Amino acid sequence: MSLNAASQLKLDIVLRQSMRALKRRLSPVLALSTVFRDQMLSETNTIQVPFYPLESSTSKDFDGSYDFGTGDGNVNTKPVTVNKRKYQTLQMTSKEIARNTVVDLGMILQMKVEKLAEDVLTDIFSEVTAANYGAPILTTAASAFDRFDVADIRTAVKEAMWPNTGRSLLLESTYEGALVKDQMTVYSSGTDAALREGSVGRVAGFDIYDHPGMPTNGENLVGAAILPYALLTAFAPIEPAEEVLHNMSAYRKYTDPDGTGLTLEYRAYGDPGSDTVNRIIEVNYGYALGDTAQLKRITSP
Repeated sequence: MSLNAASQLKLDIVLRQSMRALKRRLSPVLALSTVFRDQMLSETNTIQVPFYPLESSTSKDFDGSYDFGTGDGNVNTKPVTVNKRKYQTLQMTSKEIARNTVVDLGMILQMKVEKLAEDVLTDIFSEVTAANYGAPILTTAASAFDRFDVADIRTAVKEAMWPNTGRSLLLESTYEGALVKDQMTVYSSGTDAALREGSVGRVAGFDIYDHPGMPTNGENLVGAAILPYALLTAFAPIEPAEEVLHNMSAYRKYTDPDGTGLTLEYRAYGDPGSDTVNRIIEVNYGYALGDTAQLKRITSP
């Protein structure tokens, strides 16, 4: 398990780069009610995630006394089971390591982490189906998608009594790209981010997130308008048992230094028989349905 100071520093740099990549690609989960834990769960595999459904009770007229018959605060938590474990592997022989000194381990792992994050997102959003969230709010082709469609979605969610804050729009990349082009044309976002970075930012009160390779779920899903409590997610590491730990050359649990609690796990061990070094990078997570009224699906024709 021991690493010399130079190796430890190099691994710190590699994991820092990997965490940036993970956060960047997992940014859509920030639109959801998500709990990140940096410590292994003890005697349970569930995390209580905050859950606030939309308010539907009608305001009352005062008639001499207050009626609390429907006065609950709608403050809830829902258990989310952390039962998903996704990882990416990297295997190299001693010869490859010794004779390829220009190999950038950090870049290799960063690309693997980005793919890992995309696969995690695809899994989480596999729950976004008609059975769970109802008919789509919009059906359109990517070539026709623009700011006017976003404005129509805004009107629809306002009529559904969504609050003004916390609204997000998750889009498959071709649809997000169409919106970028539209923003470049009208140049009305207030910044030059769309022109310089290809970033939409916010449109019509929505935070915009893109999800390359969004799962269609067999229903032509290409996006969704979301409030935080539509889908609940939780992340927590699973540390190796002591006996497993003794057979590793390295185990690191790297937590986001920005304080989110998002944790990336790194494992390394060698196989003398095949003269290979095995590296694993993984995340552990789970998800559950929240308030299904807080998500509106977008589909293609």
